[in-house]
Amino acid sequence: MAWALYGNEKMIVRTGKESIRNANAGANEDTAVNLVFEIAGDEYKLYRAMRGRSNAVDASLAVNGQLKASGEKAVTQAIERLLGMDYKAFFISVFARQKELNALSVLSPADRKKLVLRMLGVDRLDEVVVAIDHDLNAVKAELEALQRDLVTSEGAKRSDLERRGISTIEEATLGLAKEVEALKTQLDGVNDQIAQARLERDSLAKLDGQHRDLQTQAVRSEAELKAIGEAIGRVESSLSSLRAREPELVMLAPEASRYEELTKERDALEQDMRRAEQRKSSLAVLEASKKKIASAEQELEAKSQMAKECSGARGSLERVESNMEQVRLEREARRQSARSAELEIKRLGDEQSKADEKRQEIARLGRQSKCPTCERELCDQHDFLLKKLETESSERSGERERLKQEKERDADAARQLGERLEALEKRKRELSRKCEDAAKVEEALERLQGQMTVLREECDASEAKLSEIGAVDFDERRYESMKAGLLQSRKKVDRFNELRTQLARLPELEEEKERALQQREAIEARRVQVDRQVRELNYEPGSLPRTQQRLDELSASKEAMMTESTRLQSDLAARSSELTGRRARLEDIERQERNAEDAMRRQEEQQVLSLTMKDFRKNVMARVVPTLSEVSALLFAELTDNKYQGMMIDDNYDIFIFDKGEKHALSRFSGGETDLANLCLRLAISRVIADKAGSSVNFLILDEIFGSQDQVRKRSIMNAFEQLSKQFKQIFLITHIEDVKDLMSSAITVREREDGSSELILHA
Repeated sequence: MAWALYGNEKMIVRTGKESIRNANAGANEDTAVNLVFEIAGDEYKLYRAMRGRSNAVDASLAVNGQLKASGEKAVTQAIERLLGMDYKAFFISVFARQKELNALSVLSPADRKKLVLRMLGVDRLDEVVVAIDHDLNAVKAELEALQRDLVTSEGAKRSDLERRGISTIEEATLGLAKEVEALKTQLDGVNDQIAQARLERDSLAKLDGQHRDLQTQAVRSEAELKAIGEAIGRVESSLSSLRAREPELVMLAPEASRYEELTKERDALEQDMRRAEQRKSSLAVLEASKKKIASAEQELEAKSQMAKECSGARGSLERVESNMEQVRLEREARRQSARSAELEIKRLGDEQSKADEKRQEIARLGRQSKCPTCERELCDQHDFLLKKLETESSERSGERERLKQEKERDADAARQLGERLEALEKRKRELSRKCEDAAKVEEALERLQGQMTVLREECDASEAKLSEIGAVDFDERRYESMKAGLLQSRKKVDRFNELRTQLARLPELEEEKERALQQREAIEARRVQVDRQVRELNYEPGSLPRTQQRLDELSASKEAMMTESTRLQSDLAARSSELTGRRARLEDIERQERNAEDAMRRQEEQQVLSLTMKDFRKNVMARVVPTLSEVSALLFAELTDNKYQGMMIDDNYDIFIFDKGEKHALSRFSGGETDLANLCLRLAISRVIADKAGSSVNFLILDEIFGSQDQVRKRSIMNAFEQLSKQFKQIFLITHIEDVKDLMSSAITVREREDGSSELILHA
């Protein structure tokens, strides 16, 4: 059936599509399944086959005799739409395969929760919400980026600014073109005047160059003569001055020797002074460290006292937490006891209603009525049976009243335990704060102990330094007197060195005077020759500057015109380029404005979709656990004939069974109860999935679920299926247990023949 519905999916064929074929089939024989079923009054005929050696798949689906879909993919898609589920949903909802009943209970709570949510399709809602929010954030970022680019910092629209700028540039471009043309005409006339002035300038420049060279030589000769005369005077003055200083040099020579002795004595005194300063500094550090140690010891003693006061808080906190857990468990037990009592009250009510109906029927039929057990006439037993039924009804009423009182006591006890739990929670918060204070005090103690260690190390270092320096004898007055004497002696020594350096130049100055006298004679001869050449040249000095001035004025006028022309051409090109750029930017801005409008619309759509999906997911998650617990509890109580008051699934998706009003973990029970609990949970999930899908599929397939059940439990399960048949029109049970077929309203036996084929036997 699964292969006919969904084809060659791995979950169906497992070892490959070849496994679908009969081992005795010929190589070219076809493999085919015809499946006929009815949904909502319509008859569907599904055909799926694999043809020939290549196992090429063919499929068709007809509704009320008319072809609805043809081809493997089209038929599979039509089946998924019709049933409201794909092949994965099919195997985790309506089809419980062999050895899969306890697949949920053996998982960890986290994996079990993940699997149940995946089976119910809730995990796909998380993926949808994440995808929607991702798209919403992308649209928001896109819209913000577009809006930032469309408006200036002052709030003006960039498109309006660009349009006004384009109009202004177009007007300026027209005016610049007219100015360029007028300037070109003026520039042609100036070029002619510059050519004529340049010819005249070149002729005069040659004569001017020769005249200037001669004038330069004359001026240079005059300057050289003046300079050489001044140099001779300076040399003679220096020689006279130096010879007058020789007696002073002789007088200052002894002072230099005395200065060296004073310098050595000063160096020794300065060394003693540095040692004295080091000793004084070490003593100050030692005293400060001792004061800090005393202060730290006082603070350490105070913190230690605080730590003792807070040390008992941790033990009290552990006791409070232990009491809270006990109270919480007791309150849950009371609540569960109340729920169990309520279920028992309902069961007794149902039994009393049935018994009252039976009693009324027997009373109505009289003494000739038949016994409901052995079907013989009651006769004399009629009155006895009526009295017995009345007694049982009274006992049930008394039991129901007792259970109601017990339920009320459990409810009151649960409320009182809740109040006690709140008081313990308040005490826990107070103790937690004390523990936090204790941790802070311990941290402060550790920090103070570290500071004490550092301070003691500083004291030891200071004492070692003092020991290394030892005693110091420094005469400060002698040191000050020594510095004053050195200062006075230093002035005399500097003067001695200065005089000695100056007198060493006497031989050099004598030679310099002789060279200067020879140079003066040569310069006077060159000056006479230059004066003669100037008279022979016959050139008026001011003619070239006047011509050059006129040429410069014309060139400057031309340069100004060219600069203006270049500026105008550049402005014209810039205006054209700016105009092109502004038009392009305007097109981009208008395109961005259209994109921003589209992004804003998409953002509004995504926001509505995000809120809708989050609300829908929240609603679904809130109903999953209560719904599964309620459905599975009713099934479990019914299948165990109320031996157990039901089962529940907590928020961690752990399975619990209620036995005599107390909740127990599934691991406490035998394999039969475990399989039964898993079956009830699987049936609950199947029903929720079917209801959620809104599908018209109302059948259930269970493979080998009776292995661990005794005969009584098997009958209870079959009776429960009678009730389930109100929700599922068809329930398929696959089993190898022979006696189960006697409990079924309809059974089909599949047997293998000797030739490898199968035969089906229908049992009425």
